[in-house]
Amino acid sequence: MKKAASLAVAVLVAAGVCEGAELTGMKRWAERVGPATVSKRLTGWGVKDAEDREAMTAAWDEGTVVERALAAKAYYVLAWAGRHDRLSPESVRKIREALVAEAQAPKAAMEVVRRLPAEAKAGFEKMVYDLVPVRFPGTPVFGRHYVKHVVLEGGAFVSARTDVKDMVELLLAPEPLEMRYTSATKKAIKDAAVVMARMKLRADGKSFVVKDGVNPLSEAIRPVVEALNAAGCVGIESALRALGAEVPDMDRSGLVALAAKWQEDLMAGRMSSGRAADISGKLAVALGVDGFNAFVNVYNNGTGEAVDGSGAE
Repeated sequence: MKKAASLAVAVLVAAGVCEGAELTGMKRWAERVGPATVSKRLTGWGVKDAEDREAMTAAWDEGTVVERALAAKAYYVLAWAGRHDRLSPESVRKIREALVAEAQAPKAAMEVVRRLPAEAKAGFEKMVYDLVPVRFPGTPVFGRHYVKHVVLEGGAFVSARTDVKDMVELLLAPEPLEMRYTSATKKAIKDAAVVMARMKLRADGKSFVVKDGVNPLSEAIRPVVEALNAAGCVGIESALRALGAEVPDMDRSGLVALAAKWQEDLMAGRMSSGRAADISGKLAVALGVDGFNAFVNVYNNGTGEAVDGSGAE
């Protein structure tokens, strides 16, 4: 696929795991960042009492950390612990019971649930989906995608195994999307297309081995690649359906309108660099790779013609 030019969410990865009284992953983290940073983090996460912080960090005993964190309703501490260590079944039980007892979902509940074992996530679907407007204001499709694929399924944000319908919806939703997510999503769709094309060729009794310089797989996914590069990814739904995916036609009117507004704001200097980074990936989708590169040239050099983002000839 073509590469879009540059205009003007950290996914946490599980580290070491342990099962026992000492949270060895948390202990290593604490040794790495130092006491001052640990104290500052714990305080920011809700452990306001110095005695509680001292008790938690004295030996990083799992029972003490979980008990004190729950008493302080410092759920971010539990999410952080779950990132670095595999919590015991007893700790998981206590965390589940505490979350269920909350009258209102804590903001950290999404990350806490993400770190629970797969079998312990049942029953928290509504809680984490209800937190999307809080955690992801202005990007509900992005938030729901994150909850479904990362929090509940425990997978990557996007990959060749991610539902392509969800990925197309993410690309075309009328909301901001950073370039890194756009690039990763397009690559994942292409990778998924390769898998589907290989299966379809085999089902049709055809080979995907390159012969006489012709690559059957490349030819099979060409419509997908071309659509991913086109303004508004026009044609992506039909291209994926041709490979066997269930992807309905999607409305682009909201995206087109947003892209037009974003271009106006950028050219008028009404958008901060941070906001420009937030919307860059989605603007690249709306304009297509060539259109986006042309717009960046206009923005950076003051030459060329503006693009309206409609995809019309």
